[in-house]
Amino acid sequence: MNQTVFRLLIGIYLVVSIGKSIANQQYLFWLQAPEIINAWNAHNTFILDLRNLPLIVNLIQVPLNLFLFLYGALGMAFYWRYAREVFLLSSLPLSFVYIFMVTSHLSHAGTVAIDAFEWFLTGGIVSLAYFSNVSENFKRKRVIVNDV
Repeated sequence: MNQTVFRLLIGIYLVVSIGKSIANQQYLFWLQAPEIINAWNAHNTFILDLRNLPLIVNLIQVPLNLFLFLYGALGMAFYWRYAREVFLLSSLPLSFVYIFMVTSHLSHAGTVAIDAFEWFLTGGIVSLAYFSNVSENFKRKRVIVNDV
């Protein structure tokens, strides 16, 4: 696997993930119209309306999730230490939380398709980072850091 192709995949992932978040108002859920939230709540049995949580939870949770996302994605592109683990842990589990609790447009097939494509990219990037010749860059970087 060529490093340029690997970084291109990470770039595509960043564009898709950030574009999806903006299109779905994923991190701006407290600004969504009450009509949208009420319609969403009426058609779902499991609801956790994050607008009802204390403001301090959102002030800590959203920046922390964004920091982990950026560290993982940029770290993968530049082979930072622990970037593979942070990328995996910040991509998959947190996206499930956002999909089921924050995104009010889940009923749209386009959102589900974009989420599936994002998870496909995540799985491919993590597989390449661990099981292709790109993984040597992470190991080499770790050895250099440990030797110092």
